[in-house]
Formats: sequence, structure tokens, C-alpha cells
Amino acid sequence: MSILGTDPFRLVLLACGLLPWLLPAPQQAVERYPHAFLKQHMGFTSVELRLAEVGQPVVKAIATTAPREIAIFGIIWIEADPAAFVTSFRDIEQFERGAGVLATKKISDPPALADFDAMTLSKDDVKALPKCRVGDCFVKLDAESLARFQKEIDWSAKDAGTRANALARQMLLDTLLAYQTGGNQALGLMRDQRQPTFIGEEFAGMLESVPHMRTYLPALYGYLRDYPAGRPPNVEEFFYWSNVNFGLRDTVRLNHVVLYSNPGARGDVAIASKMLYATHYFYTALDLRYLARDTGRPDARGFYLMTLLQSRSDGMTGLFGGIVRRRAVKGSTEGLVKHLQAVKRSLEAPGGAGAGGRVDNAAAVKYP
Repeated sequence: MSILGTDPFRLVLLACGLLPWLLPAPQQAVERYPHAFLKQHMGFTSVELRLAEVGQPVVKAIATTAPREIAIFGIIWIEADPAAFVTSFRDIEQFERGAGVLATKKISDPPALADFDAMTLSKDDVKALPKCRVGDCFVKLDAESLARFQKEIDWSAKDAGTRANALARQMLLDTLLAYQTGGNQALGLMRDQRQPTFIGEEFAGMLESVPHMRTYLPALYGYLRDYPAGRPPNVEEFFYWSNVNFGLRDTVRLNHVVLYSNPGARGDVAIASKMLYATHYFYTALDLRYLARDTGRPDARGFYLMTLLQSRSDGMTGLFGGIVRRRAVKGSTEGLVKHLQAVKRSLEAPGGAGAGGRVDNAAAVKYP
């Protein structure tokens, strides 16, 4: 029997090409989020998706376009209210702590020199500064900053180290104030190697090399690129500095944090931590955390914590660049696995951050 039957009216409709317009349209399946994103852009397999669903960390390196850049992506399911994570991250001095973290300080609004009172350069940094030259310096400094250390410090004086630290604190404050007014272009030109490095251009290039933020978070992408212009209404932000040692050297870092509530999603939140300056290793870096609900489990209490770590560093090119890069990828991957596991334990533990406590971030993300 024909599927149309013998109804003459139906035969006429079919002959005129009208029947398909009158029949119910087939239902198009809406692919589960964030699974579709993970498969399409991060190359997740079905096995990896299943591991993430049941709360196992899945971490992998992501291809980038710059030889001195690495990008690491990780995800884990956490059975807790995402608001607990946001609350814990706001308390950055407690969140960013643990082995390798020597000091962390949230900067007041407006910034003040007193915010940097606890910041000290390592003895090795202080020892190296009087010998530094443009293009050849143990510490990452632009030419202007290096000239100030050479001219304003009497390196033969007994208190030279104290004065050097005081000047370094003032320079960090000056860097922050310049950035708040002039954005990425105020971050200056680094001449610690033969080729000059424009930090603002490095950051813009890093944003472009993994374009997912531009596609899925255009307002946040634009704000990070064009700061201080283009601030979305649903943003809060703060600045902090930290002193860490995850490798061979103590490294002072200055960071800009932007917390963004994504109006186009289901209450999802993005947290971007943008490195403005580091005394060693880094030209620029961005840590992007995204807290996403699972559309396949609309009634679930939990969320996916997705983290993308990007950085551009020295030592990634040249004769031994491949070795340094492999070590950096390995160390960052292992560090992110431990970090995701630590956050999950703390948020899910009775009396932990998920119940109003704080995140135990002892296994902080490490950069070799």
C-alpha cells in the first residue's frame, strides 16, 4: 500500500509540490551543551566526554599559531552550586594559595602603593639588576624601567636591596595605573632579548590564536582586547599581584581579573585572569575559566568547570626550544589536573566551599 493512500486530494498536493509544506517538519535534535563545543572545537572523544560527565578531569594541549605559545584546556564536573566557586574566586588571596605560592595580594580600588608593601624581589633578582643591559637582563624589564634601576639606585650602598624593592613596588603601581588608563598598549615594549616584544600585540595575537572566546564570548573578548573601552554591563573586576615559585625562580606577577555573567547562556559565568606583567618567563598569559550547566541534565545541581590556560613565554624557540616547550606543556597539564581535582574536592566536601567554605587550591596551576 502506498504511504499516501489513494486519497485523490493528497495525490494532487503531491503533484503540485505542496505536500511537504503541509506535513509536520521533522524535529531537529539540539545537541547537548557543552558536549557539542567539546567535540567540535576541543576534539573530545566519546570516552573523554563520559569521563568528564562522571567527574574525572580531562586535560589536553590545544594547537596554537605561535611557536612560543602554549594552550592547555581542561574540564571537570563538580556537584556543587557554581556560585560557590565564584564566591571563592573573589577571595583571591585564599583561592590562590598553597605550595609554590609565596604571596598573593588583592589590590584596592583605587590602587595604592601600600597594596605592594609585601612584594619583594628575590635575592637573585636584586643581585642581577646592576648588571642588566637592554636586551640582556635576568629580570624582564623594559628599557625605561631598567634605566631607572641604573640611575636611581646606588648599588654600592648597604641599603641598595631595600631601595630596589621600593622602586620595584612603585613600578608595579605605575604599570597598573598606566594600564587602567591606556589599556594593552600601555604595557610597553620588552627588550630582554634581541627582538623587541610589544606586550599588547602579544596579548592580542594570543586571543586570536585560539578563537573560541571571540565566537562564544564576544563581549568579554572585546573587553579584554580593548580595555578600558567596551566594558559590558554584567562585569565585575579586580586586580592582584602574586609571588610564586613553580620552577627555578621566584616570579612576581600582576593580574587583571574579569568576572563576566554570560547573558546569552543559562546563567553561565566566565572568569578571565589576564597577566599584565611577570618578572620571569612570561610575556603575557590568560587563564579563562567557564562555569557551564549541562543541558543534558537540566535539573542537576552541578556544573562543568572548563579552564583554558594560554601563555607566551621565552625559551620556546631556538636550539632547545622544543625541549623547553615539551616540559612546559607537561608541567602545565599535570598542574591543571591537580588543580581541577583540588577544586572539586573542596566544593563537594561537607562544610567546604560548596557549603559556604573556601576552595583549597593547594594544587595551584603551575608553569615551569
